[in-house]
Amino acid sequence: MAKQPGVRHPNLIIKNVPASIPFEEIQSALKVFSKNSDLLKVRFQFSGSKPDTTNWVLESPVIVLMELIHIKKIPLRWNMYQISEFYHIKRCNYCQAYGHTTKNCHHNIPSCATCAGYHSTKDCLSEYCFCVNCYSKTNLYHNNPSSFHSARDKRCPCYLAEIELYKKSRDYSHN
Repeated sequence: MAKQPGVRHPNLIIKNVPASIPFEEIQSALKVFSKNSDLLKVRFQFSGSKPDTTNWVLESPVIVLMELIHIKKIPLRWNMYQISEFYHIKRCNYCQAYGHTTKNCHHNIPSCATCAGYHSTKDCLSEYCFCVNCYSKTNLYHNNPSSFHSARDKRCPCYLAEIELYKKSRDYSHN
């Protein structure tokens, strides 16, 4: 008999925490805001946007997630660090499509995230933005979303659709 997969909880992220701060200290700070913070599990960490910082991604039952994202920031060593829900969305930096990463891309020609041209995003000289994903969706389904934004835009209809799919794979019940 096959074993059912375990419940997959949503994730939260704490951004740009100094790399010198251990997780135990972060967990102590979180206990002030949630009595159930011991239910958090470290999923992974990756480099922050500032030098010598780390972004911590934690799996969280929905009750803890709601308590913590409501406060928006946590104090650590006299500084405040942003906390929010984290959506692990795969987007290829080569072709800009969702569902895979550059390492697994099967395209031979790059698509620019800024203008949708056939060149690397870092080489783009365009003064306008055009989303290759919205353009592809328009051609496939003829529903014409506005395509005049970058493929990296957090308000992109294709990105927002990916978030909705991701949320369906997580347990948001309050049990």
